[in-house]
Amino acid sequence: LKEENTKMLREVEQLRAEKARAMQGDLASSIEQVNGISFLAKRLDLDATSIKNLAFELKNGNPNLMLVFASAEGEKVNISVALGDELVNARKMNAGAIVKELAAFVKGGGGGQAFFAMAGGKDPDGIDAALNRAKEIAKNTLKIMRKLFFILWIKECPWYKIVYT
Repeated sequence: LKEENTKMLREVEQLRAEKARAMQGDLASSIEQVNGISFLAKRLDLDATSIKNLAFELKNGNPNLMLVFASAEGEKVNISVALGDELVNARKMNAGAIVKELAAFVKGGGGGQAFFAMAGGKDPDGIDAALNRAKEIAKNTLKIMRKLFFILWIKECPWYKIVYT
């Protein structure tokens, strides 16, 4: 009975992986340009592991990609954010910070690394708002970076050092 159960679990995992691979082409063609970022935010009917694997497959070869995937099983919500290397290194974006902000919409929390992060929540009704907010973040990234550079520039000015130090 244990062997049969293990065999069935393997088959389920294999079917999930096949489903994710089948979705990959459709998702790749759905990527849009937002503020110079290749962006995709989508609600998927996959488990967290399949979403993570799919995100890494799509992210490979696209250093300017921001992916936000959400899924819900009953009242359990999962949000994943993946960022390409250019967004992390050049634009200083952080998937962990983004996913924490998005998790608030689904009454949850999460975190992770700069290039990939996950959050869990308990309000599936907040998924659409979270995905919309992700697009706003992509749109506003350049504005945020300009403000940051301006602040850093001001702090390097000689008069700033005289007045504020």
